[in-house]
Amino acid sequence: MTVCDECKEDFPFLSDTRRLCLQCTESMARTGPERVSILQKNQCKGCSTYGSVVTGKICNTCDTKLGELLANDPNSVPPKFCRFLGLPISNEAAAPAHTHTPTAVNEDNLLDSQANDVIEAAAEYTNTHCTAQRMGNKIATGFSQGVNRNLARARQAKAEMNTTQAILSKRRAAADSHFAGTKEKRYTLILNLYKFPRPLDEGGVGQITTRGRMEKISDVVTSHPYPRDTSLRSALMDCMIALMDTFNSAYQLSVTFTMDSVSFFANGLSEQKYTSLNPNHMDISIHDFFEYLCAQSIISNKDQVNRHIGMRLVYDEASLFPSTFTTMTPSAIPASLSSRKRKSSVPTEHLAIGNRASQAPRASSSIPSVSLASAFARPTKKTGPRFARLNSIQTKDLIEVKFIKYTVEVDDRLEPPDLIVGSEDVMHIAPFSDWSEGQKLRKDKPFLAAKSGFIGEGSNKVAVYARHGELESEYAFIRLKIDSAYTVNNEEWYISCELKLLAIVDLLKKKFYERAELLGVRQILPAFDVNFDGAFIGRVLNADSHESEHLPTYFLATRLLPCSEFDKLKKYGGIDGLKPLASDPTNRMLKMMHAFTHFSFSYTKECFIVADLQGVSDSKKVFKVIDPQCHTNTVYHPFDNISKRHIYWDHGDIGIQRVIASHLHECGSNEICKALQIEDGEASEFERLSASPIRRPAQIKKKTQITSPGPEESDGKGEADPKADKSSSSDSDRDDPQPAPVHNTRSVSKTSRPYRHGK
Repeated sequence: MTVCDECKEDFPFLSDTRRLCLQCTESMARTGPERVSILQKNQCKGCSTYGSVVTGKICNTCDTKLGELLANDPNSVPPKFCRFLGLPISNEAAAPAHTHTPTAVNEDNLLDSQANDVIEAAAEYTNTHCTAQRMGNKIATGFSQGVNRNLARARQAKAEMNTTQAILSKRRAAADSHFAGTKEKRYTLILNLYKFPRPLDEGGVGQITTRGRMEKISDVVTSHPYPRDTSLRSALMDCMIALMDTFNSAYQLSVTFTMDSVSFFANGLSEQKYTSLNPNHMDISIHDFFEYLCAQSIISNKDQVNRHIGMRLVYDEASLFPSTFTTMTPSAIPASLSSRKRKSSVPTEHLAIGNRASQAPRASSSIPSVSLASAFARPTKKTGPRFARLNSIQTKDLIEVKFIKYTVEVDDRLEPPDLIVGSEDVMHIAPFSDWSEGQKLRKDKPFLAAKSGFIGEGSNKVAVYARHGELESEYAFIRLKIDSAYTVNNEEWYISCELKLLAIVDLLKKKFYERAELLGVRQILPAFDVNFDGAFIGRVLNADSHESEHLPTYFLATRLLPCSEFDKLKKYGGIDGLKPLASDPTNRMLKMMHAFTHFSFSYTKECFIVADLQGVSDSKKVFKVIDPQCHTNTVYHPFDNISKRHIYWDHGDIGIQRVIASHLHECGSNEICKALQIEDGEASEFERLSASPIRRPAQIKKKTQITSPGPEESDGKGEADPKADKSSSSDSDRDDPQPAPVHNTRSVSKTSRPYRHGK
């Protein structure tokens, strides 16, 4: 028996050496009406002969052969003819029946005889009855002349696909039950390395000019099996580390992949097809992701049986090698890194529902790349949440902390905010034994530290992994270090200052964008936010019941942001000033932070200025400011309006002068400052339309401009030296300077007043 590769019909008496039936062979060589005429002719269902010689279901020759089989060995009659003749189908005869199994499935995946019989009977009934009745021809025997063969093939293909998927699902379920309760690693993630090459107009040597094409880096691949409950993020992060080591070793490089320079794709059914990942899919388990790929027919049947998930890590050459390849000769570029001519387009499949495109995006700014170890996509399945980070930490391993919740609100007048007492609540945090071990591994083995409950630390604070709320949202549990100078006497005040500052900076951010909307320039501003939404303070109630956990009395909780080794902190300034624009003239976010700092100084009538702006991008590529700091003068005391004391990182007037001085000499070249009309020292149109909420006392006079005030210009009353700016990788991962003495209100002379924009 031979199955035609074109019409998928089986012909028991057709030669095994042929791959096409006689009718399909002849029709494929013709076009137009001739092809239609050939396909409408009667065809023998035994040997595929067609034309006038066929008057019934089979030709005379096949009828003779069938008669001989019936006379000599009825059990050898093909099942197809048994159904025509109404004969019983024997097991021996049914075994070689219809074998339309996808080529990617091995012999164990062949459809059973019962499924084959159902498919063939349905196809036969469709060809002989359904189409004929719709056309008004009541044909009792034989095949209708006007059958739409394309519809018949489509119905048959759909039935075969559904049956195949059902059988594969049944076998996967059987395997799941077999491995239930074991630690068997069954899903193999295969990660290949690709690149988006640098185009010629960016200075590349021998690179292609069309954007959006991938080039595979040969011999750079890694694979690893994972349990079904492993999060896709965790699996990709592990493979990303291994792939980076292989890449550096193979080509004698020392590059570090970051989430700004790489993107992830899922392989399609061929090398030329691939699927861009929706960031929301990164928050599910590797099992759920595999089932989604199977349902969407993204991967082949062979990979479904073997549970293989093919992925691509694609780096952007311009981001990963910003200057290396501009000076290298073609001979100096590794062969696998050089360009190769490809076709003009690469077909793509988009995993994101409702977002199809014919060509993949090129740069990481337009590719829907994902951030590892993030937690921004809320669970969508009723079976429970999937955690993006720390899959090894189960809820039963976390410590339950009972606390009284405090929040804070700031009105438009920027009055010193007060804490709002809430109700009793519960949070689950990583145990001390877990996060303290990660704290020790932070410098020497950062990738191992990322698998623990440790998030980050500074000089005075440490952040620990936590979950809170009905949805068990991931949080950073920020506490003072056990040996911090602020733990004993000032813990409540210090923690409350952190939350109040987040609230003030968040309100200034809203006013900043309101100003842009009023002036009609909102569309030119990059998006940024402050990690204040959902933040709160907690006063621990059950510290005595967890003495070994060294729980603090007060803590700060903020939403967990991407904090893996691949999510690098972006720092735009320190406590004493901003990063110069000249150091990165094309960085629009740096210009944005300059303008926002200037706005905070202008909007508050020079009473307040934000400093030490830094943060990370979330899974939606929105820059989130974390742990900002500020300087205030003797008029505005947002943290302690009664005793007029400054927190240790607030350097007062001297700090304000140093930060604004780092910006004003570049303000004229910042188009964002110009668009917002804050490049000069006079009141802008916005300030005339909407009065600024804070008013300075009239008795303080203006001061002449100074350029770079030094420590000798302070008031001489024990002011702490300004702090050096240092970096971090989480909400509290900032190397704060050692605590300066908390001081009361300073007496500021009229000559030390902050200047007005160069006046």
